Amino acid sequence: MAGQLSFESLERQWLDKAKSAPQYVMSNTTTIQYDKLGFERFHMRSEQLTQAQGSKVVDILKPEITLRKKQRQAWQISADSGQLLPADGVFDQQRLMLKQNVVIDKYNQHTSQGAPEVTINTSELEVLTDSKFAYSPAAVSIQTQTSLTRATGLDLDFNRGLVKLNSQVVTVTQPTPETNINPKQTNH
Repeated sequence: MAGQLSFESLERQWLDKAKSAPQYVMSNTTTIQYDKLGFERFHMRSEQLTQAQGSKVVDILKPEITLRKKQRQAWQISADSGQLLPADGVFDQQRLMLKQNVVIDKYNQHTSQGAPEVTINTSELEVLTDSKFAYSPAAVSIQTQTSLTRATGLDLDFNRGLVKLNSQVVTVTQPTPETNINPKQTNH
């Protein structure tokens, strides 16, 4: 019979399709991890989590992550996409690989309701969630109220609030009202 598919052919097509289908898809998720004292240390919202059959990698759509240090200082990280990578031989902890339009905002207890104290932009960032350390080999920009810094490569220690820029560092500072010197006023 020309033009007809055999049962074996249909079964093979169905099995091939099942192998490429995701193992699970979750929409509008929130993941919260607490420390031993019950304080929130990791909070992630995302539009979607997807894991392929047989994979240990979880794909993340529009992740928004909050890392906290003793409830005072918060770092908020967002990106267009990312992957949750399992621990491996190099890193003994879970890793987040974030890509496309990665934005890192640093807030402290005084700025949590307003503008961030510092904003960092890059195209990719790997975050070690347990040690709260991150790095990027890509171009970065760091904006504060008084300066703009551009560089290539970044190491970031969220716990200590330290940023190390690796190369091609250029900073432009902007005067603030406190640092502006007013010329003497003369009356005419």
